[in-house]
Amino acid sequence: MQYSLVHPETRIKLIDTQWDRCLKALLDGQADLALTAGQPSLSTFNSTLLFSDKFYLLCHRNHPLARLEMVDIADIGQYPFIGFCPGTRIRQHTDRLCDGREGFNYQMEVRQLTTMMGLIAANYGVSITTGLTLFQFRHKDIAIIPFRDLVLEAHKEIIFLFMCSENGHHRV
Repeated sequence: MQYSLVHPETRIKLIDTQWDRCLKALLDGQADLALTAGQPSLSTFNSTLLFSDKFYLLCHRNHPLARLEMVDIADIGQYPFIGFCPGTRIRQHTDRLCDGREGFNYQMEVRQLTTMMGLIAANYGVSITTGLTLFQFRHKDIAIIPFRDLVLEAHKEIIFLFMCSENGHHRV
């Protein structure tokens, strides 16, 4: 908000939505930039890596995995897994975690972090999320455990739309 005080002619509007909707907002002229996980494959966009984010296991504090200091992906397969809906960026990441391994035992699929938090706090299963979202899971009944064997990280990118002009490309 300090930026708005210094630059009152600029309008800042925050839209909290899925990554594909962020990219659509750029294409539709509803946004000038987007902060999202992962770089889009379209050459229409340019992105800059802001940081990489590690993954963590989430489970109920009384779950058998909650006693461990670190876990491996292989530890999860036997337990009911609460995942994000197909097509979401975090689901794409969790699906990649299973490449060449036995997959997760998906029991529920959610769109919202708060729904996932409630299900884990009620001991309906385990899940995986990134460090950026861990504040949502700070709850007396939820254990947050780092992975020992994960090399995959979620990359957070700032995305810009490039428009074609007679002189070439320019950033909006």
